[in-house]
Amino acid sequence: MADFTTLLTKSRVVAVMRKLPFADIEEIAGALVSGGVNVLEVTMESDRATEQIARLRNRFDQRAVIGAGTVLNVNDAKSA
Repeated sequence: MADFTTLLTKSRVVAVMRKLPFADIEEIAGALVSGGVNVLEVTMESDRATEQIARLRNRFDQRAVIGAGTVLNVNDAKSA
């Protein structure tokens, strides 16, 4: 996968996935990636955010960049 700056410049879209149901996030992310959105952000205020990020990174590793958003403290930054 290209570096983040190149990918973001090319994509120009970041899907912010805020407080989505844990059971639905992979299906939603799959639809986004299939539609050409390949930069996804899971907000840290989401239920089980770090687990959601890990699941999405495992599933979409070569097709999308998955990151954390709404990182408000050092603990969130370290766990993301």
